[in-house]
Amino acid sequence: MKKLLIVLPVLLLLAACAASDSPGPRFVDDAHLKALEDQYNANATTEEQKVVCTNRPRVGSRLPKTVCRTRAQVALEEREGERMIEKPRPKPTQE
Repeated sequence: MKKLLIVLPVLLLLAACAASDSPGPRFVDDAHLKALEDQYNANATTEEQKVVCTNRPRVGSRLPKTVCRTRAQVALEEREGERMIEKPRPKPTQE
């Protein structure tokens, strides 16, 4: 009887966790992604605030990752990438 009183609450907790209503990962097709992007961009006040969404491949997975960034973020990342390329490399030291 004591074992039943110990095991029953544990089973109920496990059952509650398994019956979660939270949605799992959601995969958005390109048409739906474009519709969401357009809906958000309709309310943007400047070009820099508009969002650009892309599906990027992930290493080790067949499923792409959806990445949404503002145009300002895209421009900043491009400038940072160019800066890293143009930055002179340190000369190797000889020991």
